Amino acid sequence: MSTILFSKSFLHKITTIIRKFWWTGIQEDNPTNPIPFRSWNDICQSKDNGGLGIKDLETVNKSLIIQAAYNIATEKSPILTSVLKSKYFSNKSFWTANNNGPKSIFWSSILQVKKELHNNVIFQIQVGNSSIWSSPSCPIWEDIHNHLLLQVTTNPLPSKVSDLWMPHSHNWDNNLLIQTFDNTAVNEIIKLHPVPNTDQDILRWKPANNGTCTTKAIYNHLASNQIINLPSQGSRSITPQTNQILKRAWKMKNLPPIIKTFAWRLIRRALPTAERASRYSTQPDYNCAACGNIENDAHLFFQCHLPRAVWFSSSPSVITTNLPYEQDGVQLILEQVVMPLNLDDSKFATLLTTMWYIWKARNERKYLGKKWTPIQVHHAVVAFLFSQQHQQSHNSAPISDEDQSTPTQHQTTGTNFLPSAGPTNNATLLQVSSIQGSNHLQQVFGNTIAYPASIHTEGQLPQTNSFRITQPALIEGIRCYTDASTSPDQPTQSYRHAGIGIFFLVPQIHNN
Repeated sequence: MSTILFSKSFLHKITTIIRKFWWTGIQEDNPTNPIPFRSWNDICQSKDNGGLGIKDLETVNKSLIIQAAYNIATEKSPILTSVLKSKYFSNKSFWTANNNGPKSIFWSSILQVKKELHNNVIFQIQVGNSSIWSSPSCPIWEDIHNHLLLQVTTNPLPSKVSDLWMPHSHNWDNNLLIQTFDNTAVNEIIKLHPVPNTDQDILRWKPANNGTCTTKAIYNHLASNQIINLPSQGSRSITPQTNQILKRAWKMKNLPPIIKTFAWRLIRRALPTAERASRYSTQPDYNCAACGNIENDAHLFFQCHLPRAVWFSSSPSVITTNLPYEQDGVQLILEQVVMPLNLDDSKFATLLTTMWYIWKARNERKYLGKKWTPIQVHHAVVAFLFSQQHQQSHNSAPISDEDQSTPTQHQTTGTNFLPSAGPTNNATLLQVSSIQGSNHLQQVFGNTIAYPASIHTEGQLPQTNSFRITQPALIEGIRCYTDASTSPDQPTQSYRHAGIGIFFLVPQIHNN
């Protein structure tokens, strides 16, 4: 990419592969083409402009070649520049090199982008060593010979910028300029402001604020010329308020990328709901798998039985019947839910994660026949957010020498919250909290679940190395559930009957 300017057809083939992977992932047994609900140009727009910020390959390729041309012009690689100069412009400068004659594919690529380079660079005059006639020392350098006066009496002609200065200064010699050039050239030259310095002149990239030429600065300039103005109406439109919601999601560091990408697809109307996918199908099925109504975004996330129960039982409670109904998308609904409530980052993350699990529940019901309940959605959201928070805190926590040398019982890996095996007489190190009714619902959106380091119950020794979790499904591998009861429930002097139940769950068997 940094040595060859590839053809548009070749880059289009690579882009097609990337686009197909982005929409479908790895599906070796599925030869069908995905439905791209948004164009690749929309996806390659910046995140501020409603895109995903994915780099366009053609623009990246061109940026890298322009950077290589800049390095040749400034001799950042003296050996490469000397080799190319001896072969292609031995008696000229890089800026005046001819395009004729045989050339390597690398030099051919450089020549194709040289025009773009010299349109966006200019020398920052310092010591004045730049050539007047063969380098971009002023805006009219390319045709500066046409501005020479026919009756020039100066002999020899000035060759460097410093030759146009007063002796021992960085001030322009106005008399010399008037005697050498016409008024147009003189006016352009005196607009330049030399920087009194003893360093060599610097070739600056004009579109960058600091003038530094980098591949990123070149790409940003080229991409700015390809910005697409989104329409105010239609499937590609996005309201300014909804765009602010999307920008907020992108800026949240503790929000997983999968939720951010889902939020983008939701807001940009790129989710394959039954109604949207049926537009491209020869056998359309517009109906919801749960209730049989037409499944669009508003119905799927707010009007169907499951989401209505989920939002009603959330805190703060959302009455979905009071929300506006949209035929295409949920932008107006999100504005009414997010903006008036002034959600903090924690509840905003919970909102988006809840919608993601509603989408997950819909897919599992439609394709696997698995039904979710509202309490399962709430549990999954809490467990997901807690696992993300735990993983981030675990990854960011500094590791001391003691931690590296002697593992302790509190060290965990990934999403496994079980403590390491240690010397204890307790039969159970993991206690699953039972969260019921409104207390749980307050904890779901309030994010106030406590996870004490020790649990003490009557008749038992304190368990100092126990953890409480709200979702045992996060534990990988085979899981064991236990329950016990006594009869009668109240303590008596005589012996009581006791029973214990043990249930083993093998995920591989139950998932099949």
